[in-house]
Amino acid sequence: MKYFLNVMICMMLAGALLAQSTEKAFREEIKVWDEKRIESLRSATGWVNLAGLFWLTPGENRFGAAANHQLQFNDPRFPAHLGSFILNDKEVLWKTAAGNEVYNKQEKVQEVVQYDIQKNQG
Repeated sequence: MKYFLNVMICMMLAGALLAQSTEKAFREEIKVWDEKRIESLRSATGWVNLAGLFWLTPGENRFGAAANHQLQFNDPRFPAHLGSFILNDKEVLWKTAAGNEVYNKQEKVQEVVQYDIQKNQG
């Protein structure tokens, strides 16, 4: 009987130690995941860099710092009129205003389709 109790106690201690080891690994895994998530959120394409949520209306949606623009980005360093997003039934088109330089995928653009509605419908 004494032998049986010693074996049971040893098994319980081993189980407790194993559980602590597993919990430590689990906590480390969560910590690594969280660090990667925060890094992703803060990246150039992450949600932390989102400047605002602006709904486009059909037609021209002027974008700039000017108060009369539908899409106003209120920053003194920003141009009064950077360009326009044009929403029609098939796409969202970007048009750069004269005197500005806008780049899409490291290419200077005057006009570019930003979103093809027909192509992206489920």
